[in-house]
Amino acid sequence: MAKRGGDFRSGWALCCCRFASLQGLGPTDVFCAKAKRQQHDVFCAKAKRQQHDVFCAKAKRQQHDVFCAKAKRQQHDVFCAKAKRQQHDVFCAKAKRQQHDVFCAKAKRQQHDVFCAKAKRQQHDVFCAKAKRQQHDVFCAKAKRQQHDVFCAKAKRQQHDVFCAKAKRQQHDVFCAKAKRQQHDVFCAKAKRQQHDVGHEVVITGSDGFSLRSSIADPQGVAQPPLQ
Repeated sequence: MAKRGGDFRSGWALCCCRFASLQGLGPTDVFCAKAKRQQHDVFCAKAKRQQHDVFCAKAKRQQHDVFCAKAKRQQHDVFCAKAKRQQHDVFCAKAKRQQHDVFCAKAKRQQHDVFCAKAKRQQHDVFCAKAKRQQHDVFCAKAKRQQHDVFCAKAKRQQHDVFCAKAKRQQHDVFCAKAKRQQHDVFCAKAKRQQHDVGHEVVITGSDGFSLRSSIADPQGVAQPPLQ
């Protein structure tokens, strides 16, 4: 563009010189033409600078926009990455808490189940032991009562047998003593009668003989009539 501007100025000056030479202009006209050329050059330079400034400003704005967009994208990427990390951390922490809660709940349930099972076994053992002791006590008491009843019955039977044997012996002794006394009385009475009969030499006949036989057979019978 600077090259084109230089060509334009040189061509314009050449045209002015030719026009002045053809028209037969004086020095004043040349000076005016030169002033116009200078003004034109200043205007062109000013326009170029403005164009350059506009171009530079536009380029800077474009660069700034590109930089800002890139920076925004980077910030957005950083923010998104940070947000994703935060979400991931929150999710991981929540998942870990949930796993921890589940594990703790499961452990508590297992401990509760173990404790309940142990308590039930202990209660069952205590109940069984108590029931066994009660059964043993009842069995022992029943066995003792049975032994006592058997012992009492045996003792009563023994006492009854002893009493019966003693009573029988007493009855036997009484009977024997009575029989001995009766035999002794009969023997004594018979001996007395024999002595009496031998001493008086009485003949026994008829009803007297029958009475004598009856008295011998029954010494405690009716008293005999006197001998005739």
